[in-house]
Amino acid sequence: MIDPEQASILERAQLRQGRIAILRRRRAIGEVRRQIDFETIWADPRGRVAYDTQRRLFYQHCPHLYEPVPRTIGRRALLASLGTLLTSPVQAQTADFFLQTASHGGASLSRTSGIKPSTYSDSRVDVRNFSTLAHPYRGGRDDAAPIQAAIDYAASIGGATVYLGPGPISLTGSQGIDSPALSWTAPGIVLKGDGPGGTVITVKYNPSADVISLGSAAKNLNATQGGIRDLGIGLATGQLQSIGAAIHSLNGQKHQFENLHTFGGFYAHFWVTGGPNQYVVWISRCLVDASDGTQDAIRVGDDINNYPQETMILDLESGGNRGGRNCITAVNCSGLTITNASIIDYTQNAFRVFPGVGQAVVNSFIHNLECDTSGDDGALITHGASTARIQNLRFSLSWFCSNAGAGLNINGTPGNPIDGIHMTNCTAGGNVRHGIWVNSNCKNVDIDNVMTAGNSAAVNDFTGKPTGTTNTYSGTMIDDGNNSGVSIVGGRSGAAGAWDAEVPTQKYGYAFGSNTDYCGLFGATASGPTGLARNATAALLNASAGTHNQINPPIG
Repeated sequence: MIDPEQASILERAQLRQGRIAILRRRRAIGEVRRQIDFETIWADPRGRVAYDTQRRLFYQHCPHLYEPVPRTIGRRALLASLGTLLTSPVQAQTADFFLQTASHGGASLSRTSGIKPSTYSDSRVDVRNFSTLAHPYRGGRDDAAPIQAAIDYAASIGGATVYLGPGPISLTGSQGIDSPALSWTAPGIVLKGDGPGGTVITVKYNPSADVISLGSAAKNLNATQGGIRDLGIGLATGQLQSIGAAIHSLNGQKHQFENLHTFGGFYAHFWVTGGPNQYVVWISRCLVDASDGTQDAIRVGDDINNYPQETMILDLESGGNRGGRNCITAVNCSGLTITNASIIDYTQNAFRVFPGVGQAVVNSFIHNLECDTSGDDGALITHGASTARIQNLRFSLSWFCSNAGAGLNINGTPGNPIDGIHMTNCTAGGNVRHGIWVNSNCKNVDIDNVMTAGNSAAVNDFTGKPTGTTNTYSGTMIDDGNNSGVSIVGGRSGAAGAWDAEVPTQKYGYAFGSNTDYCGLFGATASGPTGLARNATAALLNASAGTHNQINPPIG
């Protein structure tokens, strides 16, 4: 039982809760109306200039209004007066209500009472409110200072969406070319624009470091649940990035990069690296336009011991524009997942697995990957050093076509074989060299229901020039390089579909070199110069000296 005085206090508290709810609804409606009015003004260039001028003057004269107002007397004081009510479960529940009500104070209460706001707030910080006379936002100079000020403020309140607003943004390197223009390590900060065509960041200097970085491996800070969404970022014409990336996730936990358009010659457009607590990074619905200077459009891993885990690349569209070298390069990672990626016109490889000294790429899953019109192999899986490790990569419904090298080239090193490559329902056609090339030092390779056609092509689709190498390379080649445990089940190799030319170009549908063993060919379809799946010389070359093979003649 509570006495009448305490009952009166509780009644007043309930009334206060109802009033707060009404005020919150009114404020939300008012905020939407103000945002509509503001966007209307911002859409007019004349109104935009006037607004910016007024905002800068107001901030210079009243900077204190941009800070939360501390409450010396309020809900926290009321809580302190109810200490006697905390002696029963019912009364403790009442106190919990007051604690929830107190959280409405946000940053103000965190200063005066020690109560912190929600770690990952849904609030929004508008960069345009951080424009000053010294560092005007979109004032024709470097916009990094007001954006970084907004990011720092978002960090101080426990995380928020940092809204850039519509229009062009310039980064000119006033922070120094060897430091990131924008960076944060605090959790819950998301940089957001008005879409890749509505908010565009142009980098107008020659960076020798990352442009935007999230997290820190050295300090073991994750920038948890941070990210970048709905904007474009490009390197200006004539600029060059010597090292680093446009966007770099370091030691990130649950970083999300969504609906972005990156363009220009960044050394890397996205770079995901590990750290002591790194786990899960998403790159989704992004358009990457690389050019001269791009080494890797997306690079996963570096030379540190803590390689990144669970990097998800979803719905990627990327063009190298005959200038960028590689699109996706994995050098040190586990759990790489690629789903729905269309890649074309890179000078080297669309997809490359290339671990170096002490590095590993393991347990990766690639679905619906399109490697088209590359200047070398469409996809290359190889060791960058003899101590590297590659294990358990799975491809499904993928396309390796029209490349100046092989469609897919798997090439291990002596004494250190690539172990566990599985591909199913894939296509490799129109490549200058072999369609699928199990090159050397590979074991436990499964090739199921894969079609190879029109390889050893007469024309190099990357250069547009004749190759002069027809009837030289095969559809699926298990080469003379210490390969074992290669199983081919089903599929077709020969002239078919778009490569059903009058004169077949592939030398053999399937070919096995002498230094191979434990290999099998079951239920595949191929024929010689005549038949449904035509090859220039024969359906099959079996030169294997292995004594544990079961290589059956193809159907047809």
